[in-house]
Amino acid sequence: MEKKLEDIKLGFLPLPLFVILAIILVAAELTGKMTVNLYTGALVCALFGCAMRFVVDHVSIIEKTIGGAFVALSCATFVYFNLVPEDWVEACKIFIDGDIDFLTCYVITLICGTILTMDRKVLIKVGIRYFVPIFGGLIFAYGLGALAGQVLGIGWKHAIMYIAGPIMGGGNGAGAVPMSEIYSSVNGVDKAVIYSELHAMTTLGNWVSIFFAIILNVVGQKRPETTGNGEIMKGLEVKAGKLEYDYKFDFSDLLTGAAIAAGVLLFGRICSKFVPAVHAYAFSIGIVVLCKVLNVVPKKWEYCSHMLYQLVGKKCMVILMGGLGIAMFDLKALIGALTPMNLLICTIVVIGGIIGAWIFGKLVGFYPVESAITAGLCMSNSGGNGDVYVLTSANRMDLMPFSQISSRLGGAIVLVIQSILATILL
Repeated sequence: MEKKLEDIKLGFLPLPLFVILAIILVAAELTGKMTVNLYTGALVCALFGCAMRFVVDHVSIIEKTIGGAFVALSCATFVYFNLVPEDWVEACKIFIDGDIDFLTCYVITLICGTILTMDRKVLIKVGIRYFVPIFGGLIFAYGLGALAGQVLGIGWKHAIMYIAGPIMGGGNGAGAVPMSEIYSSVNGVDKAVIYSELHAMTTLGNWVSIFFAIILNVVGQKRPETTGNGEIMKGLEVKAGKLEYDYKFDFSDLLTGAAIAAGVLLFGRICSKFVPAVHAYAFSIGIVVLCKVLNVVPKKWEYCSHMLYQLVGKKCMVILMGGLGIAMFDLKALIGALTPMNLLICTIVVIGGIIGAWIFGKLVGFYPVESAITAGLCMSNSGGNGDVYVLTSANRMDLMPFSQISSRLGGAIVLVIQSILATILL
């Protein structure tokens, strides 16, 4: 049967609709009627994301190597070369990480949807064991980073304080910013000067982590015995997010799921108000895990969270990746930090995190690839948005709850470590 035009899809958009929407968007730009709101921001993200997803789906070498990460990377390249109108970029920024903040909505939806639909055995069995590969990754990352710094002439102290620490420390807002304040209070150097150096390493570490996420995905494909394909622990009969529910779908279920996610998000922020040293996401994860372990959430509510996750977490991925590339992938900052010395030591630190999380994760029964991705790379990336980049590149978005534990609780652990080391080494 001959394929019709409307059967050809770019991402989730039929080709004729994609063309019509693209023409309308360009016309709005030319007539000065481009406005910034929920719909226009989502439209720009969707058009760029869907177009680049089409490339991924139809260029075999891209699909089998860089995969979904190509969407954000290509969009970031367009912005770097000024090929995206400024008001389109602004619309994406407001939609993704501004007043609309779709990124936060996306992450909290994944946290609720994946944790609530886990088999309770997953949470109970994994439990405290998850911190074993986190500490293993930290030991190897710090150790190899210090060794590389000493061998390459910058000194082991500098390598730990200004390269390994910020890379493993939970990103920018929860890592580089408070870390610069800690250092400044100890050595008296202007925190802005310190921050610029820490932020450069955080940025570079994030990109190196994305690269190795792609590599680990390929390793899992080549060596199936090393991966659970999204399941973190061996011997579990039910994967996270794969429980089945015997309910008939109603659109109001999406609203219920959104209400649950909003409540969880606000609960985390309220708790963070009283304990600001701990990120709000950590409290959000904690309350969802506790409710699941205690089995106090009605199955219908779990189902509602699951359905919202299917919509936002699965179907809106291409919108998020297009928007992240336009709004938050800073190629200029990456290029500025990309000196041979920085790249080499950053790579060694990230590899150390991978090795430590792989070995220690295997010791407690985790699949090495999943352990290396979550307890390794999700420590060395740039926090929440870095988790999305890494998990997308590794094609394991269902691991978001574990990656958030790494970024938030793991990042908090690194801050404590760095504050102690600062008084000793600075």
